[in-house]
Amino acid sequence: MQNLLLRMVRVFICLMILPVPASAHHMWLNATRYTLEEAGQGSFGGKTIIYFGWGDFYPLHDFIDASTLRSFYLVDPKGQRKELTPGEAGFIATKVELPQKGTYLVAAERKPSFVADILEDGKLKGLRKPKDELPKGVQLLESKYSVQSAKALINVGEIDLGDNRASTPIGQDLEIVPLKNPYHLKEGDHLPFKVLFKGSPLRRPLADPTIKATYVGFSTEKDVFAYTTELDTQGIARIKIVRYGIWQIFVVHPTEPPGELAGKVDKIEYKTSLTFEVR
Repeated sequence: MQNLLLRMVRVFICLMILPVPASAHHMWLNATRYTLEEAGQGSFGGKTIIYFGWGDFYPLHDFIDASTLRSFYLVDPKGQRKELTPGEAGFIATKVELPQKGTYLVAAERKPSFVADILEDGKLKGLRKPKDELPKGVQLLESKYSVQSAKALINVGEIDLGDNRASTPIGQDLEIVPLKNPYHLKEGDHLPFKVLFKGSPLRRPLADPTIKATYVGFSTEKDVFAYTTELDTQGIARIKIVRYGIWQIFVVHPTEPPGELAGKVDKIEYKTSLTFEVR
């Protein structure tokens, strides 16, 4: 185990120095503990540390600036929301108290931003500007308005089969909603889920978002996922849990820009992720 951790650290250090355009990055939430046996009792148990993933290499790639976050909060087993203060340590590591039994969701949203991918002196660069404010003569490859969110699912204690907190939406613009709690899954099972956009399920053929999934240890290469899937006509997608461990589902849903953005970007790109554990 120690040798594996040392290898992962070496790989991560190498990845940190690679020139990757920030415009391709997406956000996810990591946790030191996704499954806790007991709720908090005094100074013992009932806590986890949430730290942000940002980039293209899973589980860690680049640092994210806390000032770019629009919201960061905890939804407890009763559905009550508590705002979280981002930590000041690397990867915005934040201790989260989990005082009661049940399913918690930790969520974050970034401030929407303009992103223009340009080619300058033969190099790909990302500028945080709409396309109508770019320097004259610049070679524009793509212009978009980026909206990103992430969730992590944390279970504390024994979770009843009838508990649907994991499957209750929390209102993100683009949101992955599991139809089963991963607590009840085992290796070889399938996890069904819906993808909500502005509160309504996406479904084929009207929508065709990109849906990928991976687990920690599958690959540390750029944008490499273990599983791809798609929605059916009922708006449900499924991934097979091919091994126990910590998983991330990642969804990208592009839309046409409305009138006020039509001259500024080519598209609005929504990205969201869900991380959880199966053990």
